[in-house]
Amino acid sequence: MPQAGEILMLSDGRQFRLSGAESGPRGWWFTAAAVDGSSILQGNLEFAWDPEARVWREERARPVEPSETSLPRSLRGAGAPKQKQPG
Repeated sequence: MPQAGEILMLSDGRQFRLSGAESGPRGWWFTAAAVDGSSILQGNLEFAWDPEARVWREERARPVEPSETSLPRSLRGAGAPKQKQPG
């Protein structure tokens, strides 16, 4: 379990010192301050302990294929061409 004072390293390399974390159904709810003091981060992430670096890291999310309807209309497939009805 993440403890106050431990480091959370984001995937972009930024480091934050945890001030608190609670387990939730979708990961950890946490508050952390940037190591350089420039900002505070609050959020909900899944963490994994990196024993070599002795930091918490974001767990990688599994890639999810977007459904056809979740894509913007401009990126959706054209579909089958419409045929004229004999008239």
